[in-house]
Amino acid sequence: MQHEPWKEKQVKHLWFHVVGEPIQSGLIAKIGTVPWAVYCVIKSHAGLETGNAWPSNTRIGELVGVSVNTVQRAMKTLVDSGLIKADKKPGHVNRYSITESIKIDELDGTPWKTGERKYVPVGFSDFVDQLKRLAATGNLPTDKAININITVVQGDNNTVQSYNVGTEPLPST
Repeated sequence: MQHEPWKEKQVKHLWFHVVGEPIQSGLIAKIGTVPWAVYCVIKSHAGLETGNAWPSNTRIGELVGVSVNTVQRAMKTLVDSGLIKADKKPGHVNRYSITESIKIDELDGTPWKTGERKYVPVGFSDFVDQLKRLAATGNLPTDKAININITVVQGDNNTVQSYNVGTEPLPST
């Protein structure tokens, strides 16, 4: 039998989505590079079908190149900014999830709405498609949970009012 070296290989691949708007809007400058790196590590650990991630603070620190205390401070920044949710139970590994936000603008660039949903890699393209449908037709999706935040800036004093509309997930059968 002939030696077939390609059968002895494996491709190591990890991928996750990074929405460009938060980067372009200055989010990294606002929260800092270490919290952004921690966010990326957590997102890279998200389960494809659940979106849940369980990396330890030690592992995150190793991958980012910082101490566990620095990871903990970065986590607080991420939770406070609404980028992640941390489910902490004493004696258990922390479970993290990402809240993905995608802004929808008017054609002239004026902000219109923001769609938010838990980041689940296999469903991300569907989420974007739903938001595109909303932007094109005004119809909220009927088969998925989605929150739409509307921010209205009024008058010369830039008074901001926020509203939330959304749909509930369909009951599971």
